[in-house]
Amino acid sequence: MAARRQIDRTALGAFLRRRREALSPDGLAPPSSTRRRTPGMRREEVADLAGMSVNYYERLERASGPQPSDAVLDAIARTLRLSDDEIAHLYTLAGHGAPRRVPVTHTVDRGLRIALDALAPDTAGLVFDRTGEVLAANALGAAIFGGMTGGNVVERWFTDRAWRDALSPPDEQEPTSRAYVADLRASLVGDDDSAAEAFIRRMRMASAEFSDLWDRHEVAVVRAGTKVMLHPRGRLDLECAVLPAQEPGQRLTLFRAAAHTPTAERLPLIAAS
Repeated sequence: MAARRQIDRTALGAFLRRRREALSPDGLAPPSSTRRRTPGMRREEVADLAGMSVNYYERLERASGPQPSDAVLDAIARTLRLSDDEIAHLYTLAGHGAPRRVPVTHTVDRGLRIALDALAPDTAGLVFDRTGEVLAANALGAAIFGGMTGGNVVERWFTDRAWRDALSPPDEQEPTSRAYVADLRASLVGDDDSAAEAFIRRMRMASAEFSDLWDRHEVAVVRAGTKVMLHPRGRLDLECAVLPAQEPGQRLTLFRAAAHTPTAERLPLIAAS
């Protein structure tokens, strides 16, 4: 049986409330003749669908409930339609499973360094730590991101509007902001790291946007996808992939030209500039 740790009732209650409010009741909740005054599903609707008393679920959201069992967590996760990342987050907040102990180090993981050095010239690569600090980059990665090595891409994204606007089209910025914060929350949950906690406090003070997104309790690990970036050489349509280190705490993010776009022709020019 996996070891348990102490339940974080305050964070668990906030997470459940946010996920409940974000879930549309259409097709999920029982029919109701009363007019809704709050967004999302009601507590009693969640409790009914999850097969538990309203009082029990309300206590969980109000940070006064007991430590829920696996069966209760499974029922809540199913009712709230949580993703795999959100389910892992739920279990950690509820004190299930051993917390991850991530050594705080700025020495680039050896495996990631080998992968970074082996990248093709037309593939950009950056090694990030859990908070978004750039620990290493190849030439193309540094050229695209404007020499970010030694800086923190999350912090700069939320505090340097000119840099953000020069890097990203307007319609890409809101989903990118949400992805950064959701990934950050997923990366830090369960770890006892005073430096990471201090980073979150600093970001909440520095950016109202970050603070609002952090309070939404969205959780999603960034793994792969597509991204549009701006560069003096022209628009870049990129395919992205994330490779974690053997030990958690660092990862290599790769960017290459999306197929059938002019980006493939632009990347060599950027690397040579």
